[in-house]
Amino acid sequence: MPGFSNRIHSEIRQTQHIEKGMASDIEALSIATATGLIESLVPASDKNEDVWQEMEAFLLA
Repeated sequence: MPGFSNRIHSEIRQTQHIEKGMASDIEALSIATATGLIESLVPASDKNEDVWQEMEAFLLA
């Protein structure tokens, strides 16, 4: 399944870019990355209360 493998590698690269942005010494980059991450999570969680509760529990841990 080459398509599956490519998708996994793509998702890993995206996650690595987000992690680099969050850990950046450039404050504007880390803030922009965090803001973008939150802005992408909120609409997903608005549609599903279980997702929001899971994220909230993770963030409060």
